Amino acid sequence: MPRLPYLLLFAAVALPVSLGAQLVDQYNPPPSSCCQASAAMLLGGAVAGGRVIADWPGLSNGALYEGRDLKPTTDLDALIAGALGQHYAIEPSRVMTTLFPEGQARAFSQPLIA
Repeated sequence: MPRLPYLLLFAAVALPVSLGAQLVDQYNPPPSSCCQASAAMLLGGAVAGGRVIADWPGLSNGALYEGRDLKPTTDLDALIAGALGQHYAIEPSRVMTTLFPEGQARAFSQPLIA
């Protein structure tokens, strides 16, 4: 029989998130130092992993957000609500409206948790 720490590790989920990014056009900085793009990784034994879920709009001038940043393609609130809902067997849309009541996005629906 496996030991308890091993079982807890198997069921664990971690979601580190980066809320900032480098500007694509360093010579045309925005009035503030905030950027739009970010990154998130879903880690742990309970994760249905082995893949990258992303849309890549490219780096052409027409694909950049406000002509200077990587364009956000996935709402982090939706990813967080989807992962928590799936991990704790709660309807992800309920998690979304509870955690992010002013959010406009729908909870992430792709399978994230095994």
